[in-house]
Amino acid sequence: MTKIDNFFEILEFAIDSGNFIKLILSKQLKKEVETEEKPKKITIRQIKTKLLTKFCVVSSFQTRDITKNFTQKETIDLIKENIENQFLLNTVLFSTTGDHYLSTFPQKNKNLTAPNNLKPEIPAFLKKTPPSQVKTTASTSQNKVKNNFTSILKTDKKSLSYLEEMGILDVFGNINNTDKLFAGDKLKQINNFIQLFDPYLADFDPNKPLSIVDLGCGKGYLTFAIYDYLVNIKNFLDVKITGIDLKPETVDFANNLAAQMGFAGLCFKLQSIDQFLADSLEKKSSVDIVIALHACDTATDDAIAAGINLGAGLIAVAPCCQKDLRKNYAPDDGILNIFKHGILATRQSDILTDTVRAFILEIFNYKTKIVEFISLQHSPKNLLIFAKLNKSMGKNQHIINKTLKLKQFNEFKKLFGIKNYYLQDKFPDQFRH
Repeated sequence: MTKIDNFFEILEFAIDSGNFIKLILSKQLKKEVETEEKPKKITIRQIKTKLLTKFCVVSSFQTRDITKNFTQKETIDLIKENIENQFLLNTVLFSTTGDHYLSTFPQKNKNLTAPNNLKPEIPAFLKKTPPSQVKTTASTSQNKVKNNFTSILKTDKKSLSYLEEMGILDVFGNINNTDKLFAGDKLKQINNFIQLFDPYLADFDPNKPLSIVDLGCGKGYLTFAIYDYLVNIKNFLDVKITGIDLKPETVDFANNLAAQMGFAGLCFKLQSIDQFLADSLEKKSSVDIVIALHACDTATDDAIAAGINLGAGLIAVAPCCQKDLRKNYAPDDGILNIFKHGILATRQSDILTDTVRAFILEIFNYKTKIVEFISLQHSPKNLLIFAKLNKSMGKNQHIINKTLKLKQFNEFKKLFGIKNYYLQDKFPDQFRH
């Protein structure tokens, strides 16, 4: 038996016994590197549903990724084709019982035949190492994912592999040491957001469709974690999450990763927030929850406006650099000294901006709560605004409440000399100067 035959026996046993985690084919022959005909890397993961098991195959080319799902037989045939034709020279099988490395060596003349017209044996090297992606529940290492995070999501490293692909975790389930500060901060933000987000889920029926949009989602760190949490931990039966962003490369990356993970209800679109809102209103699409984490400057206001216009039951935003209000206020002489120093003026401007946002949300019948969701050492933009639509308030009470809030809002603006604000201008009929 050749080493390649031995490897395929190990592979089929890993799949049949449920120990398979993933398989990676890599390292092109030098003459293939500059071509688009063959992938430079293939990543294979298993997708299990209630009805069947398939394999998600991501083929990475020089400028694009292609994701397809295959049966077990089709997947093994694909792996054999790549190994036997030496399109890719290195193969790594990750399983819960061990990692198996197969390396083949380029043949100078592939046309040679062995006796009896058999294919000559391909020179190969096969070794096994201890499992790098074993399912564990605890760790004494400070670099390991903390228990509070793994308990909120999953202790199964296979399920958290999207965090590995995003550079937050390494293949061992540790915080990625390549950029430890960034990875640790992102992990902390995701963990804390979900902890604060969880109590609001009591207002949504897990047996009914749930529609969420993440506006300005970037690579989708939070988007993936929320989807995983809702579907696999909270057992929501029909979750649809859409990530919106303006960068083609991040949208492509996130869509490929969602397909790779088998997250069928997760998709990403290349749109502005205003475009998304216009499309949703035209199609009369409903959205239950609107999220925007660190959408820059007035993009946070665009997200809030979208949530209000779509009647979202919950709006959750973490504001970023608030620049708009600072150029649009002239405080009363009695409080002018608060703004005398640049650093104080900046911080006060941030506070005023979020206060204005909360006022406007309350005018539109949202109950607001502003909390610190992460310490300053992880992010200077560490506030989170939750706004829950008050569906129980009667029409007459809402009119009374709105009149009162408008009066308080105008008094507040007068005190700080606020002329106008971007979010307010989104609703000209409600706020006439």
